[in-house]
Order: sequence, then C-alpha cells, then structure tokens
Amino acid sequence: MISRIITSYQEEFYHSRLFNQYFDESRIAVADIETTGLNPLSTAFILGGLISIPDNTSEQYFTEDLAMEPELLTDFLRRLTDFDVIITYNGQSFDLPFLLKRAEHHRLTIPRDLPYNLDLYKILNGHSNLRRFLPDLKQKTIENFLGLFSDRRDEISGKESVELYFSYLRTKDPESREKILLHNRDDIHQLARLLPIIEKVNFHKAMNQLGFPLLNAPVKGTGLLIRSVILGNRELNVSGVQRHQPVEFHSFGTIQAGYRAAFDRNAADFRLSLPLFRIGDFTVVDAAKYLKELTPLEKYPSLQEGFLILQDDREIRYQELHHFIQLFLKTIGGQIS
Repeated sequence: MISRIITSYQEEFYHSRLFNQYFDESRIAVADIETTGLNPLSTAFILGGLISIPDNTSEQYFTEDLAMEPELLTDFLRRLTDFDVIITYNGQSFDLPFLLKRAEHHRLTIPRDLPYNLDLYKILNGHSNLRRFLPDLKQKTIENFLGLFSDRRDEISGKESVELYFSYLRTKDPESREKILLHNRDDIHQLARLLPIIEKVNFHKAMNQLGFPLLNAPVKGTGLLIRSVILGNRELNVSGVQRHQPVEFHSFGTIQAGYRAAFDRNAADFRLSLPLFRIGDFTVVDAAKYLKELTPLEKYPSLQEGFLILQDDREIRYQELHHFIQLFLKTIGGQIS
C-alpha cells in the first residue's frame, strides 16, 4: 500500500527581489526523498516528501511494502510535474538521479516535463565562501549556521531512518513509522527555511552557470529553461529547452535590430544570438533597439541613453544580463503565432 499523508503548511515562504527575479509566479515545491541506501542499482526509494507552496500543503508519499516501489515512483514523479521549480539539497546529484535510475530499473515511463531543480547545495558549494569556516556543507550544518537547528524535532540520522524502516516492515510498529515520517518532514520544512542563504552567495552568477527558468515565454504555456548564457565581446548567445508545448519559430529580427532566434518544435529547444559592441572598456547592448519598454531596466545605473552595460573589464553584470534576456525573450513572443 502507498500512503499519502497531507497536512497544512502554515509557514510564510521566503521571497525577495533576488529570488523573485527568477522564480516569481512559479509553482514551487520543496522536496526530499528517503531511500534504503545510496546506490540506486541495489537499494530502493521508500519515501518522498514535498511542500507545495501553491497549495500550502506538506505531503509525504510512503510505501508500506518494498514491492510497491514502482507505484510510489510513479505517484511521486507525476506529482513533481505539477510544479515549475523544485527546491532540493543535493537533489541534482542524488535525489533526482536516484528516482530516475529506479524508474528505469522498473521500466517505468519517465515524465518528460520534470521541473527545474534549484539545488541549494550546488549553489553553496560552487558560489559561496562557507567552506572556509564551516566543517562541511551538510544540510544540518547550514541549519545550525542560520540558527535553525533547534527547530528540528526528529532525533535520528538517515542511517537510523533506514534501520527503522526495515524494522517497521517486520513489526508494523506505528511509532517507528512516525519517526521515519518525522525525519523526512523535518528535512523538507528545514530546507524551506534555508532559502535566505541565497543572500550570502553570488546568486546571479550561480544562475548564469546553473541555468534558470522563464515562464510563459515566448508564448503563453511554453515555458523556457535557459541552460546556457555566453557573453562575448561582440555577441550574446543563449540556449535552452522548451518545457511545454514547444513551438517552431525562426527569425533574423529586422533591418534595424538584427538577431537570430531558432525555436525547434521537434527537439524542444531554442537558440538565440544577439549582437553586442564595445564602448571603451564596456560590452553593451542597445537595449532600446530590442525592447519595447525600458522601464524595468531603469533601476540599473548601467542603463544610459538606452544602452545597457553588460560587462566591464572587471566583471560581468549578471543581474542586468539576465534581466535583459528575460525581457527580450518575452518581447519576441509577440512575433510567434
């Protein structure tokens, strides 16, 4: 039997200008899984937990019998496709690959439309200085760093959770079951509380290297996932995938504002190239030539007379660069029927 345990989620979810630039209006979940080991070739998925921000719910999918793992995988993966973004901790290296390997093992159909994975561990590991003064980057270490560890109620480790699960399979002891569920529930609730940590990292640079989603562009319902942003002295190149309802579209812009855009329906991907030029030590884009409205960019001092500075000799201005890309992709959406 698969148990689905749903409770209300009463806490206020984190938002900030930094976070909202990339994830405003996204359907967000915070997710974590429990397994019987680390190797998906020889161990099993037993419990998936998530917080659904749109629904204000905390949800857990738990198998009372290892033989039901295929049904658990199907239910949990299907539920994940309801979201645009899932927030995990080491989810890109462990949680998602584990789920997909187990699904492959059982010859299940893997959903094509899995959400963008905002992996906080990957961001901290690659784009913060926390390793210099913390013993490690385990989730509980970061909780303690932020003064959140006292909010935990569970008192078992992941290893102990596995031992309890096998004991539960033999005894069906309700207390063991509750300890396993509490361990997972605390993991996802604490993970949701960790989001302010992004203010201590170079988050815009992290998004440049890890990619970021763009909802409802170029046409409503399409949803783009930007995988690569390459800023050269003379050209900006952007590529990614079309997550929903891919379209076929090719354009070279206009005589006044030339660019190359290619959206491939069959491959469900897209590529965009746009000319830049140098002014002294700066790489700039003629934003006024490509955008119908410059008001969203006026908060940046780097916008001067319609020109937006994207890079100087010292650094790339990732926030301005990404904001321009987001606005431009939405602008060309009007050309796609």
